[in-house]
Amino acid sequence: MWTTIRTFSAKRCKRYLDNSYRGLRGFGGLYCEDNVPLVEESLSYEILNASFEVHNRLGSGFPEAIYKKALAIELRSRGRKVEVEKRVIVSYRDEMIGEYFLDIVVEGKVILELKAVSENLPVHKQQALAYVRATGLPLALVINFGGESVTRARVANTRRKSEHK
Repeated sequence: MWTTIRTFSAKRCKRYLDNSYRGLRGFGGLYCEDNVPLVEESLSYEILNASFEVHNRLGSGFPEAIYKKALAIELRSRGRKVEVEKRVIVSYRDEMIGEYFLDIVVEGKVILELKAVSENLPVHKQQALAYVRATGLPLALVINFGGESVTRARVANTRRKSEHK
């Protein structure tokens, strides 16, 4: 089961790493939250604040689709570009092998994989990892509205899309 992940500013993240996890820098960026590169920090912060607002207003217990619509409304009210159910084609050796739909993409940079379950599972992070790798986008946030409070996990893309062909 996941625990709520601490969100760090870049300065605090660097200090945290310097004191706790010396030598975990890589891929040209800082790492926080289980060795995840700190990318799209301010956008992530805004998305999480919007998620908290949705949860504060609705509470838990609704299906994922309700939270998806509410979060899209909340992010748009904050002036953010939001794509809901964005279609993505999966290719293998330049041939289409399937398609799937991302819950929400914010500003064309961050994938939001929404859940409304009582317990987070490792497969949720694996799903988000597959999404960032397939799209080449820098970051996915797995946001779960199913508990007493919102839980979230950051999944950063450390490989380019072209590496999967």
